[in-house]
Amino acid sequence: MSSDIPKQNPVLGHGETKTLGILSSLIEEFSLSLDLDQTMKHVVEVTKAMMSAEGVALFLLENDDTELVCHVCANPTDITGSRISARQGIIGRSLREEKVQLVADAATDPDFVGDINRLTDTPVQSVLSAPLMLGDRKFGALEAINKIAYGDRFNEKDRDFLSTLAHAASLAIHNANLASQVIDEERTRQELVLAREIQEAVFPNAKDNGHVIAGYNIPARSVSGDFYDYLEVAPGRFCFCLGDVAGKGVNAALLVSRVSGLFRYLAKNKTSPAELLSAMNDELCETMTRGMFVTMVAGVYDQNDKLVELANAGHQPPLQMQANNIMAHEQASQPLGILPGIDVEPYILRLKDSSLYIFTDGLTECWTNHQQPLQEEGVKALIRKHASVPLPDRLNFMVDDATRWKMKTDGCLNDDITLLVIDG
Repeated sequence: MSSDIPKQNPVLGHGETKTLGILSSLIEEFSLSLDLDQTMKHVVEVTKAMMSAEGVALFLLENDDTELVCHVCANPTDITGSRISARQGIIGRSLREEKVQLVADAATDPDFVGDINRLTDTPVQSVLSAPLMLGDRKFGALEAINKIAYGDRFNEKDRDFLSTLAHAASLAIHNANLASQVIDEERTRQELVLAREIQEAVFPNAKDNGHVIAGYNIPARSVSGDFYDYLEVAPGRFCFCLGDVAGKGVNAALLVSRVSGLFRYLAKNKTSPAELLSAMNDELCETMTRGMFVTMVAGVYDQNDKLVELANAGHQPPLQMQANNIMAHEQASQPLGILPGIDVEPYILRLKDSSLYIFTDGLTECWTNHQQPLQEEGVKALIRKHASVPLPDRLNFMVDDATRWKMKTDGCLNDDITLLVIDG
């Protein structure tokens, strides 16, 4: 893990800056690990140290996902190899509900009976349990017991930290599992396939939000330097982003992994997309490789009020369609990762009876004929043509239309294409 800790900045407090810097380094470090046992051991050690936990254990699903088996632990009592039912206890509940379980007082929780308490001689007072999963696939859980400081009780910040760490650990474990299957003579090709599978697993599913938001990504090569993400931060309130890393290939894909991890962490703590982008910029400026940068749009959509608060860091203008009129929103600051302390200006859009389209330049640069790119007017025509198609099929139709000539002629794309749509 890197010893460099980000300096104080106007967006983050000192403690949060330090945590963010460590998380950023861990996400990057996890993404490079191909040794499953070493990765799991590192996850447990880091979790215990960073959360001041008395004990941490990592369980993996086995026997057709009916049992949780402890593969690595850092507990006063060694429970490695212990088995519990995947339907049992707080840890089983975290898998069923697919979210982190925070239990400040374990004795009062009805699911505590039969949980990790029976496996250890240590009295359990407080429990945090996070599912390890990618997309719809579940493969284990990470559980911490007894916060040593602050009255032996975990809190909401601990929950958010473990959620982000479990997300990074899930990518690392999935990465290591797949890498173990790669044979030597196909290593280069398989690692690129692996990287793409990891990227695809991270993209959210439109079914999770009732088809209010949907995204689509198609890489020009094996892995993408584009990304999108969204999550429901409160009932009916969604935080979302779409970005484009300068460059292509593995270096860009690794930076995508890091940036998406930062977004996931900050989205749970920053109410303003402008603050979120500023915080991400300052963190990226600390460690960004020379010549690399990220353009990105971030926002918060309130489904009840039909309002979007939007912030744009050097990305091309989003398009809003209402009736048959399409408006481009030009407001933008400089890209992320170039200079610290940028001032990102947010703005509000009313999305009632309209749709918002955010996309990378890979879409505008698609060819409709030899050396004739779509550009913005061509994208507007695609939007009008497919406006009546429900999400997420609309995105598939648009991208298929945009890439048909180039794929038929050359069999490949010049650039990654990513598209995010919100229906008001």
